[in-house]
Amino acid sequence: MPLRAILEVMSRRLLPWAIAVLGVGLATPSAAEEKVTKTDDGGYKVEIKRPAPTKADAGDKAGGDKADAKEAKPSRTGGYTWTDKPRRRYRATKIDPKWAIATFPGFRMLQDGSSEVSVWLSKKVNIEVRKGERTVTLVLSDTYVRWTTNTYPLITTHFNTPLSSARLKRSKKGQTLLVLQLREAADVKSRLEVGPRGTSILRVSIPAPRQEFVKAEQRVPLAVLPAQRR
Repeated sequence: MPLRAILEVMSRRLLPWAIAVLGVGLATPSAAEEKVTKTDDGGYKVEIKRPAPTKADAGDKAGGDKADAKEAKPSRTGGYTWTDKPRRRYRATKIDPKWAIATFPGFRMLQDGSSEVSVWLSKKVNIEVRKGERTVTLVLSDTYVRWTTNTYPLITTHFNTPLSSARLKRSKKGQTLLVLQLREAADVKSRLEVGPRGTSILRVSIPAPRQEFVKAEQRVPLAVLPAQRR
């Protein structure tokens, strides 16, 4: 039997199966018209006409997309997530080169039970002290915090001191705040010392507590340091 005859027989037997598979694959919610015609070379041509989508269908699809976007939640198990909320943009603050840089905030305990908070400044600045019942705020004028890691709070959970936490905060243009949170009212004193190469050191002294805030077995061992002269 010639090859062309064999192919024609196979095409006739496989045509209904091919049309059925094609119809299932292209099935849509809307009705579609199918037209099968025989070509001159012995093959078959399938034409499918679909109706144009209506406004209702387009509206349902858009509404479904919006609903999916609103219901999307961050994944707790990892992977990719998305959100339709606009990103917050931070404006860069112009820094005056004449301002001092506030850096290296630190805390230490002294042998007499008092404690001290210190901040290094690249030059001498003016300081204003604002005292509240359990809060003391020192306003450093003409200064800025260059590195964000210097704004992390200093927590004194395992130190027996009236100080609960100390933190450098960026304030309005040209101001830096040193905020002290206290466990009890205390007579906090501050002074500005001259450092090397034109720098300054802000030292804030906190007296010993009038009561025990941390038990002895829960305290951090103190280093051997001389008592700070007043």
